[in-house]
Amino acid sequence: MATVFYRAQSDQSFTIFKGGEGFDTHHYCRGPFALWIGRRVFAMHLSCHRPPIHKPTPFISVFDNADDAEARARYLVRTGHTGVFVAKIEVPRPIWGTMRIRYRSPKRQVDLPMLMETPEQQST
Repeated sequence: MATVFYRAQSDQSFTIFKGGEGFDTHHYCRGPFALWIGRRVFAMHLSCHRPPIHKPTPFISVFDNADDAEARARYLVRTGHTGVFVAKIEVPRPIWGTMRIRYRSPKRQVDLPMLMETPEQQST
């Protein structure tokens, strides 16, 4: 997988960007990850042609190519967002892992691939 990601960011994003520090959030989510992850929610969250989800989630959406991030940024501008920019996120030595998510109904589990970051491997 890529070691460079792109994020379309605006003043209205739940995730905030601090120059020199990276991304942070105004909100912290509690509860099982299954509350935020599902086929419908993923499709809505990842489409660059649909409105962003207007509630905080424990995840940051990124693209693995600049073109999709730019398309998302143009959508944000067209829909009235301010302070829109595309951030380039470089991860020099990515460590990949999985996050197990358990669903109650129907009872199943999914291992979601994820990028894990450690303090000594901060992204820019």
